[in-house]
Parts: sequence; structure tokens; C-alpha cells
Amino acid sequence: MTHQTICHSNKKGFIRFLKEEGVYAAYRRNFDIEHIKKWSISIYDRIKCDGEDFYNVVGPEHYISGAFAWTYTPEGNDFWVNLHFKWIGEVYGY
Repeated sequence: MTHQTICHSNKKGFIRFLKEEGVYAAYRRNFDIEHIKKWSISIYDRIKCDGEDFYNVVGPEHYISGAFAWTYTPEGNDFWVNLHFKWIGEVYGY
């Protein structure tokens, strides 16, 4: 399975995961394209300039970690760290 296939197949699972955790709205509210620009200009260019989907550009391990700066959200850093590791555990079977 290619990287893009893995990412694409995980997008629906990731959205389902967020909804099951009750944080889908918070994730969407916090999603920050400017943070992505600071994190990786090449990923930003692929999303903003080329119109690619974030979830097809990054691997599932970055769906939460690459989407926004956790510290600056109402939920705080610890909340997103815990959710990130829970998601990684689901993706990689930890």
C-alpha cells in the first residue's frame, strides 16, 4: 500500500475517531493553515497552491500534530498530546 493510499484510507477513520472522541468541532475550529505554513512550507504549498487535501499530503501520524499549535488552543497542550497518542495507537496498533 502506498503512502497516499494509507493516508486516504485513514482520513475517514480519523474523522470517525474525532467524532467518537467528541472533538471533531474543536479540531476543525483549531485547524490552522498558517501553522502548517510555519511547520512545513512545502506541505503548505501543496495544500494552498496546488489544492491538495491535507490528509493526502501528510501521514496519519501528523493529522493532529501538524494541523495546529496545541498550546494555543482552548483545550491546551496536554489534551491534544493525549489525543494524538491515542490516535497514533489506533493507526499503528500501539
